[in-house]
Amino acid sequence: MNRHHAIKDNILIGVTTRGHISVGTVQFLRKQHYDIFFASEGISATIARNIVCRHFLKGTWSHLFFIDDDIRPPEHVIDTLLGYEKQVICANYLLFLDGHLHPAAYKKAKDTYESYCMGEIGMKEVDAIGLGACLIEREVIEKAMAKDCFTFEYDEDGYLSKGEDITFSECVKKLGYPIHYDFNTMCRHVKQIDLCDIEMFLTS
Repeated sequence: MNRHHAIKDNILIGVTTRGHISVGTVQFLRKQHYDIFFASEGISATIARNIVCRHFLKGTWSHLFFIDDDIRPPEHVIDTLLGYEKQVICANYLLFLDGHLHPAAYKKAKDTYESYCMGEIGMKEVDAIGLGACLIEREVIEKAMAKDCFTFEYDEDGYLSKGEDITFSECVKKLGYPIHYDFNTMCRHVKQIDLCDIEMFLTS
């Protein structure tokens, strides 16, 4: 039997929320036949992701699909990511930071990370990812959870320098697992921003 078909029904969707969830995310979830588990980020994103992973490890699921409460992936995103047969792979979604749009994929640059540019295509190995629409094999979760993989790191001035998605990426890389990003499979990322910011972005 094809490995893809053997495992396609053995997946947990782990939803990290901040006490609310976008309509688009709900529409995606309603079309899925996989088990779904919710954890709130009301206390901390690190705690929410740890809660999801601990619940995942209590079961027999082969894969965990992380989805954030403001992400709307294509309906068949899980099947698409499964088809690559990678141990850690994220679908594409955009972030809007410092007036710029960029994918949630990063490459190492000395002591920091640089985001990939808009227009990247294909499935590529990357150094770090966001976890907003990410499929992860059980073996990776098992080993990463033994390493306190979801943490926040701060710089000397007290500003957040690394979120839990980056520290997770670093952890799994150190464990020897490559990280992949599917630039072709685009998810909607619903945000509320000031209209003046939109004007600034469009005219810059």
